[in-house]
Amino acid sequence: MTTARWFLAHSKSCPVEHIDTWTKALTPALTSPGWDAQVTSARDDYELRARAMGGWHRWCQDVPRGVRWDGTPLFHGIIIPEGPIVGRATDSLIRGFLDAGKHVFAWEPSTGRFHAVSGLKELGLDNWKQWSKIVLTSIS
Repeated sequence: MTTARWFLAHSKSCPVEHIDTWTKALTPALTSPGWDAQVTSARDDYELRARAMGGWHRWCQDVPRGVRWDGTPLFHGIIIPEGPIVGRATDSLIRGFLDAGKHVFAWEPSTGRFHAVSGLKELGLDNWKQWSKIVLTSIS
């Protein structure tokens, strides 16, 4: 069975309990026939890989484009459980996944609903915690 690897892009200030609960809830929600899902939180991936890359800026560039030893994508898509306003690092991650043509979804933890993300609108604030707003794909 093939594994779809998903990146959970939560805020740095997100409570540990939420991160763990969301990771557990998303794994079965993202599993489909022929595809197992593996969900990795930003916290876990950052702790594992960011220091060796030189910090958050380089890490944000690598997450959407990185490949594993066998040439498969490090992550197939990104899930954003918080919003609609995201910080600078999450903005960078989302843009990287969109530019790479990968899956980008906003997720409502309270309802389990997913929404396709089509872009970001910078807010123009000098605030790295409130950098941009998620733009959802409209459904006609």
